[in-house]
Amino acid sequence: MKRTLCILALLALVAQAHAAPDLGKALEGTNWRWDTYKLKGVTFVSRMETPVTLRFFKSSVSWIEDCNGVIGRYILKNHRLSVPHPIGTQKFCGSEKSAVASALGGFMKHGVIVKLDFKNGLPSELTLNSATSSGVMTLIPAREKR
Repeated sequence: MKRTLCILALLALVAQAHAAPDLGKALEGTNWRWDTYKLKGVTFVSRMETPVTLRFFKSSVSWIEDCNGVIGRYILKNHRLSVPHPIGTQKFCGSEKSAVASALGGFMKHGVIVKLDFKNGLPSELTLNSATSSGVMTLIPAREKR
């Protein structure tokens, strides 16, 4: 009986490990746009004409910070993602989304805890919890304009 329980427990662990998707592979090729956020010291912006966006590639991620484009190789370990050396343009834009875009840049550089939710087998929501402050950003799949 004891042996049977041990075998069942081992099989359950193997099945769970097999069912868990590889986060890096799940993010690869996805595009996200800012939906909501809670950031200390940042005024809430209810609607932005051009939303903050993130795009994941095989081992890099790009995002739009205000009117500046940024890209960098990311490190992903145990659901913690960081982009330690991002590169991008540095124009002063002064638009309504500057605070949100700057916060996203800080999140990515210093690290975030990533939570990826699925609906009907497709990525449906990406939550970024700051690893260094008390901020949370939620992104939803970006729809391409045609």
